Amino acid sequence: MELAKITGVMDWTPLVTLISSMVGSVVSVLGYYAKSTKENTTGGIIYETAMIEYQTNDYDLPVG
Repeated sequence: MELAKITGVMDWTPLVTLISSMVGSVVSVLGYYAKSTKENTTGGIIYETAMIEYQTNDYDLPVG
């Protein structure tokens, strides 16, 4: 802080680091949300609903 008083120039590195880390986190979360939405929704049917429907139907699956 003394150097900023003497030279009149502040070091913006900590502020830039904080802002860039927050922006990076937000972008990562939004990307994850978009990816999981595409994975869990197919043809307008939510994945969990499709699995419940699959489990309630009696499919003749081979054992083993």
